[in-house]
Amino acid sequence: MTLQQITASDIAGWDSLQDIANSFEKRGLKPRPKLGGDNELVVQLDDDEFIVIVNAGPGETATDFKPENRSRHTNLVATNDFETFTFITRVRSWEGQQHGRIKHQKISFSKEQFTRDSGEKNTILQKLNSIEYGSSAAIYDTLYDTQQVVKEFYEQFEELRTDLIQEVTGIPDDRGDAKQRYVQVILDRMIFLYFIQEKRLLDRNPNYLHEQPNEVVDEGGDHYEEFYEPLFFEYHRRQAKP
Repeated sequence: MTLQQITASDIAGWDSLQDIANSFEKRGLKPRPKLGGDNELVVQLDDDEFIVIVNAGPGETATDFKPENRSRHTNLVATNDFETFTFITRVRSWEGQQHGRIKHQKISFSKEQFTRDSGEKNTILQKLNSIEYGSSAAIYDTLYDTQQVVKEFYEQFEELRTDLIQEVTGIPDDRGDAKQRYVQVILDRMIFLYFIQEKRLLDRNPNYLHEQPNEVVDEGGDHYEEFYEPLFFEYHRRQAKP
């Protein structure tokens, strides 16, 4: 069988488990319909290695579907609306451990990323197209290689920081690097809030920072001053309580 590339248009059309399985068939993976449970499809990656494609229910996230089966180390979890997709793989780490310990690697991407003409889209496609039947090593060696992802993150972060500095008003230009420091403080706070959201410490809602501002800020209001900044200091106040 001649292998074909998974494309951006393929991912844009992932609206069911079967759509996803069809894309991986292009990479030679073999469907195993009798092996999956409810809301699951299984594709075979190697003689004794499988990927379980899962459709999460409302309110569920990828971390609710950590693989535990020894021959099914990797799950690909689609959110309930098939907008975001997460690979999560069970690995054994031997660092400082005589018998090793189990940990889970994770990488996510969304359909929205494929509507932008960016290197981020190409990086994800490269990772997906490194997967092919008989090469389970691609899961461990390529899929979770973060070097390119980190590089792109810092490039986008620096571009955002530069743009925000240009938008700052109320701080005179002759105040040295005051604008840069102000923007860095805001970005640090936002990163912190995103981190605790990922840990499900914000009302156990993985989309809290996206959904809640519209609930509490009046139309035309300042989302940062009226929602994000108070949330940041309120969380710190609670953490500081004995």
